[in-house]
Amino acid sequence: CAAWCGSGRKLTEIIAGRSEQAVTITLPPVPSHEIVVELSTEQAPAILELGTVTGTWSEGRGAFRVAPGEHALFVGVGDCPAACRDSDCGERCAVHQQTVIVPFDGPLPELSIDIEAPAPEEEPPPAPASAPVLATTARPRPTARATSGPGSQLVTNSAFARWVASNPSWSAAEAVTRGYADEGYLTHFVDDQPADGTGGSPVTNISWYAADAYCHDRGGLRGADAEPLTWPETGAAPSFEWRAGQDGRGAWRGANGDVSDRFRRTSVGPSFGFRCNR
Repeated sequence: CAAWCGSGRKLTEIIAGRSEQAVTITLPPVPSHEIVVELSTEQAPAILELGTVTGTWSEGRGAFRVAPGEHALFVGVGDCPAACRDSDCGERCAVHQQTVIVPFDGPLPELSIDIEAPAPEEEPPPAPASAPVLATTARPRPTARATSGPGSQLVTNSAFARWVASNPSWSAAEAVTRGYADEGYLTHFVDDQPADGTGGSPVTNISWYAADAYCHDRGGLRGADAEPLTWPETGAAPSFEWRAGQDGRGAWRGANGDVSDRFRRTSVGPSFGFRCNR
């Protein structure tokens, strides 16, 4: 019988006869144990679970009330998505997992975990004077390739509108609601279409996430190290471009050659356009 199993035993001696014998065995009731987990962090965990039980948190200790058994302990500290588990939790979430045996009776496990939330990113340097004020964030997206060499033309309002029509989750309302763009996304469009006479102009007021999604099947965003064909291409061309950075991180590049990967990827503004690798 496993450590978390309760059992009962009774010996019965049959002297004679062939009739049925009624034997009663009294089993112990299933207990409910309190399991306490000591954590080194002072920050309340975003996720604190033992099996199917969510723990309570107080002054560096997590407590669970569970039945005997083999339970999976999962602790997540930091900026952890509610449904994340292990590798799905992202770089801003510290995770600890282990199996905990809760016995039927006898000494209960003593658990102590050394875990701290990842350090927050440093504040970004000031953005260029003509660019929106930007800040850092971390939201995983498909890795885009940074490629040098000749680049394509800036994406136009008409091209982006056609793509939005085929991908309605990137419409003005949906992108903002889903958290992939700030208010102001595509504000120069009317019903997700460019105003008359502006279809051939470079699209602006789009977030880095939207630019990255548009270029996903077009070779990815142009790399931060790639020069444009000409700059500006028209008098109304944006003075900054969303670009692909290192390790899948986004970047922007200015007409003067300045490059930065420190910004909020939901930001939008009339100064930013983008181009894809093909």
